[in-house]
Amino acid sequence: MVFGEVNPLYSNYGLYLWLGLVGLTALLLVWLITLQLQVGRALWHYRRLVRDVDRGNLEDVLEHQLQLTERMAEEVAELSRGSRSLGETLHHALQRVAVVRFNPFQDTGSDQSFCVALLDDMGDGVVLTSIFSREGCRTYAKPILSGQSKYPLSSEEREAIKQARIGVPGKSADTLVG
Repeated sequence: MVFGEVNPLYSNYGLYLWLGLVGLTALLLVWLITLQLQVGRALWHYRRLVRDVDRGNLEDVLEHQLQLTERMAEEVAELSRGSRSLGETLHHALQRVAVVRFNPFQDTGSDQSFCVALLDDMGDGVVLTSIFSREGCRTYAKPILSGQSKYPLSSEEREAIKQARIGVPGKSADTLVG
């Protein structure tokens, strides 16, 4: 091809060649920016991965991540054991409470006598009864196992135990009694 033959080709198609080169350059520029963003994200992830490791080779990074995973698994197991222990302890904590007020004698005014049932989740605990009279005040305590007592229970004591067992844990059932 001779120089003379290129000049007419350029004069006829030069504009298209330049537009093609500009388009190709723009396309390559977009591709370069896209690759730069991907490399930047990969470097950010890599630096984040190796930030706690002295040397940044892949084996050290993986070993460090494995140690972290093992430590987290031990901590989760310890928390699980603690949670189970607290759950067992909670079953035996006093959490069901009820108060029943009553008037045992016709000649004294108001409901100054009361029964208080303090039970755990299993229905074990104590019922405290205070009987108020003109001569004084007497207080009794009776142990409760599974909602029952080996001592005779008054109807007010049975009612307090019943309300404590059906009541919401940790709430007084005093509002249920008129």
